[in-house]
Amino acid sequence: VKSFLGMLFNLEPLLKLSYDGIWLGKNNFIKWTEFSSITLEFDNSIIDHQIPRSSWIKYKTKGDNEIITYDLTYINFMNINYFRLEYYIEVYKKLATTKAKIHCG
Repeated sequence: VKSFLGMLFNLEPLLKLSYDGIWLGKNNFIKWTEFSSITLEFDNSIIDHQIPRSSWIKYKTKGDNEIITYDLTYINFMNINYFRLEYYIEVYKKLATTKAKIHCG
């Protein structure tokens, strides 16, 4: 209960996506160009209201051989669409790492 209440009143974002990169926790910012791989995974077993039991982001940065797992369990009680989150991660990474310019007329 204590950790849940502490998390509930914590104003720091647990996950934040931007064009520049992704914030994973308090001081862990990684630029999209630094990733060699990044995936969102979640437990397929469902509990109340279609919320997965656990979820995590697995990633590797360039030059590292180790896969790092960032646990998203703390945000599971929120109403999150994991398919949409997975889509946004992919779109932001592609937008930030593509070299082609799109001209709108």
